[in-house]
Amino acid sequence: MTVLVTGVNGFVGSNVALELLKSGYKVRGTVRGSNLESFKKAIGDKFPRLEVAQVDNVGTDDLTAVLRGKLADSTLTSRKTWID
Repeated sequence: MTVLVTGVNGFVGSNVALELLKSGYKVRGTVRGSNLESFKKAIGDKFPRLEVAQVDNVGTDDLTAVLRGKLADSTLTSRKTWID
């Protein structure tokens, strides 16, 4: 099963994604465009079951493309970030 985690580079989203990955799930995570490259660089290829997609505005077609094929979702928010 693939789980969508929005804000996967944030404090809450990264911890949710990590637990899902540890449990054997595939995770499709969203990151705002300005953070995408720094996030990819930070995680490298440590998590082969993690897909990362750029979504600048969750209310647009950006999210529609990311949602294709996902079976579950997790949307949590926090003010802290995993990578600054």
